[in-house]
This record gives sequence, C-alpha cells and structure tokens, in this order.
Amino acid sequence: MMAMRHLEAIGRLFTAENRCRKKVIDTMHIPTQKECYGLIREMGMMDHIVDHSEQVCRVAVCLAENLSREGIDLNHELIRASALLHDITKTRSFRTRENHAETGGKGNRFPGTRKKRDSPK
Repeated sequence: MMAMRHLEAIGRLFTAENRCRKKVIDTMHIPTQKECYGLIREMGMMDHIVDHSEQVCRVAVCLAENLSREGIDLNHELIRASALLHDITKTRSFRTRENHAETGGKGNRFPGTRKKRDSPK
C-alpha cells in the first residue's frame, strides 16, 4: 500500500516534469536502438560495459512499461536510448581519466548525434 502511494507520487512528479520538458524533448534527436549500438561500437565500449548497459535498459524499460500501465506518460524511446548510452564514455575514461558521468551526458561529443532540427529532410 505504501509502495503504491510512493509510485503515484513519483508518477505525478514525472508527469508534471514531462509536460515541462516535452518541448525540449521534441527538438532532440533521440537515437534509435540501431543508432545506439552504432555509437557503442564507435566508442569502443568494452563488452562487460555493454552487457551492463543492456541490463540497465531492460530494467528501465520494464519500469517504464509498468508506470505507463498506471497512466504515467513517459517517452519510452528516450528511456531506452538513455539507458543504453548511460556509460557511453566509460571505456574511454579508463584511458583519459575523464569523469564519464559528466562527459557521457554531453551527446554532441559523439559521432552521429545531432539535434532534430539539424536532421536531413
């Protein structure tokens, strides 16, 4: 019972936040699953990091599907791409010592990423 109330509260927050972010998300190019795997290959992610990212993706998609069944509006494509790419610079960080949690969120540093408005017609 308590868990359901927490989920409902989280859902209300996500729904309100999604309405505010919808305009921003609509201008983004969200990579398809195929594009995500292309980026993963281009960045040379180690196999165990890819495996981890795929597991994170499975959990994120499962949670999103359950929340959607409860009437919470979520962008499943964004969730899937974010989960697959959340450690995109981790392999590189072993060499460069960069903070992969910071650089991973700067998608314009990766080949093939662009804003939707820059997409070819």
